[in-house]
Amino acid sequence: MIRRPPRSTLSSSSAASDVYKRQMQSPPAKPPKKSKPNPSQRYAFWLVPPTGSMQHAALQELIQRHSQSSFEPHVTLAAYESNDQDFAIATAQRLASTLPAVIRIGFSGVNTSVTYHQCVFLSAICSEALLQAHIQVREALDLEPGFLHPHLSLIYSSCSMAERVATATNISLELDPRMAELSFDCSQLELWGCTGPVQNWSRLAQLSLGATSLPPLKQPRTRPSMLQLSSDVSPKWRVLQTGSDFGDLLHKFDGVLVGDCGDGRRIPLLQALHKAGKRIVICTNSSSLRCSEIGAQLRRQGCDWIRTDQIITSSWATADFLATFHPAVNKAFVLGSKALKHELAAVGVLSSDMTDPERLDSGIGAVVCGLDHEFSYKKLSLASCYLQRGAVLVATDRTGFEECENRKTPGCGSLLAAVEASVDGQVEAMIAGLPSQLLLHRVLDKFALDPAKTLVVGGNLSEEIAWANAGGLTTLFVGVNDLQLGSVAKEQLPDFVLQLPSLIEGGCKLCLS
Repeated sequence: MIRRPPRSTLSSSSAASDVYKRQMQSPPAKPPKKSKPNPSQRYAFWLVPPTGSMQHAALQELIQRHSQSSFEPHVTLAAYESNDQDFAIATAQRLASTLPAVIRIGFSGVNTSVTYHQCVFLSAICSEALLQAHIQVREALDLEPGFLHPHLSLIYSSCSMAERVATATNISLELDPRMAELSFDCSQLELWGCTGPVQNWSRLAQLSLGATSLPPLKQPRTRPSMLQLSSDVSPKWRVLQTGSDFGDLLHKFDGVLVGDCGDGRRIPLLQALHKAGKRIVICTNSSSLRCSEIGAQLRRQGCDWIRTDQIITSSWATADFLATFHPAVNKAFVLGSKALKHELAAVGVLSSDMTDPERLDSGIGAVVCGLDHEFSYKKLSLASCYLQRGAVLVATDRTGFEECENRKTPGCGSLLAAVEASVDGQVEAMIAGLPSQLLLHRVLDKFALDPAKTLVVGGNLSEEIAWANAGGLTTLFVGVNDLQLGSVAKEQLPDFVLQLPSLIEGGCKLCLS
């Protein structure tokens, strides 16, 4: 119950009553007007087919014939909102100068979605160059990593799902015989203002791509210092040239990426790095052993401090790639070892057991290629069938051959060449292991390593050293006495050379494969 005050109390305060009446009769005071912030504009970075090319004309004709809205054919790298148009243009100019001079855009089929701007579209092949360009744009804009589904829209519409599917089916039947003809080499980056309806969109910048390779994380390197390490493998290793020792070199770095150290004669190097207190990550292109199996081997050889989570194999990298860039894939046709299948299963990707080309598994979303010692024509036929049905192709590496005693044996790259040839080269594999720059970025992120304070130790100039050089990291080549640096290609030139005469006895193979 609400208690009312006595009537005499209400009537005795006439001044207060007058104030109350005035407040009730006059409207409440309006708050001061706030200045409206400038509405954000939406900007998009596009890769476009060359103007005047057959591909541009064909794609433009498809859009005009099927879509109610007219727009330029394009593949979007990234889009964001901002009030600063000058920054957007400056970012586009900076990106154009660092992206590869040519980015190949190929298509795998016609698809549909539930959104307005992805009503019907061509699915673009996720090449490494395309993914790397996407990452660069997002990093330049300080955007969080995002999922990339590269595509070229053909129709903007809010039509029903039944209409989308029917239209996509008809376009697919029309394009299937000539899908490869629509692929193009993109050499231009365009910045578009995409605020509001399509008819209001406008091109803000049209820039030629200028880099010849994936951008480095630091400045280009100079010729290396020649460091000579004593053949004494005791804990008192010392550098005998340049007035500097091994410890002084390592002092500049917090982390070290080092290759496969399964050979016992390379264990002292690992031990030296460990004694120096460095964070060690082992990166190997081996897909035949699980990370835990490699760790167990190293512990048996005296590295009892090594942990499984310090080891990155190409099998792990492949599973991580699928989980990151193709999260919808939950089943794959696998050419490879049990270790590869185990790593895939760990991220929820099952391996198909069906081996009859006449009875394909409808759940297959990817073909995964690693080193398979039981590779056969039947397996090749199955891989080809799945790729023709739209499965993505991911490989552990492109190593063409491996050294085995005094002969060469086929590597994963030999198998992969057959798989790609089986679909007439219309599907290009994404490489998850070395020398993928996506893997390099993933390793640096996973272990929170600063590129400027990370040393890469490798024994193969064309793989690990070139891999690290492309990413701008400092490199240490573990080599032999007769290394002729004058004949080494610029992109394979290491920062430092560590000569270990004792390691070449018996033809020891110094590489990371």
